[in-house]
Amino acid sequence: MSNYRSVLLIAFIFLLPILTFSQQLDSMMNIYANNYPQEKVYVQFDKKIYNPGETLWFKAYIFTGADPSLFSKNFYTELSDADGRIIERKVHPIMEATSAGNYDLPKTVKSRHLHFRAYTTWMTNFDTAFYFEKDIKIYDKKLDSTTVAAIPPPLGIGSIELDDGSTAKGFLVESVGLLGASDISSFGGWRRFLSDRVPV
Repeated sequence: MSNYRSVLLIAFIFLLPILTFSQQLDSMMNIYANNYPQEKVYVQFDKKIYNPGETLWFKAYIFTGADPSLFSKNFYTELSDADGRIIERKVHPIMEATSAGNYDLPKTVKSRHLHFRAYTTWMTNFDTAFYFEKDIKIYDKKLDSTTVAAIPPPLGIGSIELDDGSTAKGFLVESVGLLGASDISSFGGWRRFLSDRVPV
């Protein structure tokens, strides 16, 4: 019995500093979180896709946890190209934890997207992983016409009438492409046809 008590006493003596340290660490983390809360930003855009030369409008909401943030007064935004070169950088005022602004997009864009990045002064004290980042989709007729031109004849892209009378965009084939072709509609799709057909 005395050996059992001795073992417990020794274990208590060795574990006491560890328990005390973990409690101090937890309280230090709580103090840090309360005194230096992490700001988070959500940005809402007026559209999902833009044409070159259009104006991009946005509204930003700044939070600390679930509450509106009262720390920052300036909201920084950057618009960069697909290679990461900054096209334009702006500073917007924050009022009641929100900010808004716009960018006039370049008239010529060499890729299908631009990159939008946003942060506050307070957020620069922390990891850049917390910055708001989003790729802005750009519609380019030249890139689309190149894609369409790459489709070999007798195929094409156009409007297809469905069984219910509605129309959808899809692949078309000239009548000459149907000569000797099998109707695979009963399979419900090309992949099902490929998986179900018997090898010849």
